[in-house]
Amino acid sequence: MEDIRAILQETVELQRQNREELREIAARFRETDEKFRETDEKFRKTDEKFRETDEKFQELREEIQRTSQEVRKTERLVQTIGKQLGELGNSYGSMVEGLAFASLERIMRERFGAEFIAPNA
Repeated sequence: MEDIRAILQETVELQRQNREELREIAARFRETDEKFRETDEKFRKTDEKFRETDEKFQELREEIQRTSQEVRKTERLVQTIGKQLGELGNSYGSMVEGLAFASLERIMRERFGAEFIAPNA
């Protein structure tokens, strides 16, 4: 009977140890579940940040395209204005030459005895 009692006591002790180990395992599972939830939340936040970054990059691409178009328009405008200024300068020069030609022709005839004076074509 002593053997049975010893076996029963040993069984009771093993069951107590098993219950303790199961409680520890259950606590570790709860901790692991909490860590998984925290990790899932961090992944969700990271995904949201990636989406926001992608949206900002897209906005930046669009702004760069708009800026490039504006730069091209400005370059064309500057080129056009430069051409117009050149034409205006030429016209002004021609006008001044026309105004000065009559006086210059008279001076050339009187002082230098020139008989044939041709305007710049």
